[in-house]
Amino acid sequence: FSSAMATVLTMLSPVTPHLCEELWEDLGNDTPLAAAAWPAWDEAATQSDTLTIALQVNGKLRGTIEVPADMDKDALEAAARKDEAVLRHTNGMTIRRVIVIPKKLVNIVAG
Repeated sequence: FSSAMATVLTMLSPVTPHLCEELWEDLGNDTPLAAAAWPAWDEAATQSDTLTIALQVNGKLRGTIEVPADMDKDALEAAARKDEAVLRHTNGMTIRRVIVIPKKLVNIVAG
């Protein structure tokens, strides 16, 4: 918590310097906030191990699934075909085509 709060205070200090300086001292820092280093970007913090994939049947959103980020097209299609919402909306229909856009969506064209 303290690390996240220090980052927020550092970024807010140009806008509200007096308030941020007081809160900075309340966190137990002895050096002035103006002397603190600007936060560095952490690319690893923005990466996720899973993705949310949209499932469409005939172009209409019917649900979403959570899948591993490195899942290939064939496995993604298989997971979409097994999804309960997809099965419910394609019941009794023939699947004519499956469009897979990796890391985004699976659209099942049925009729």
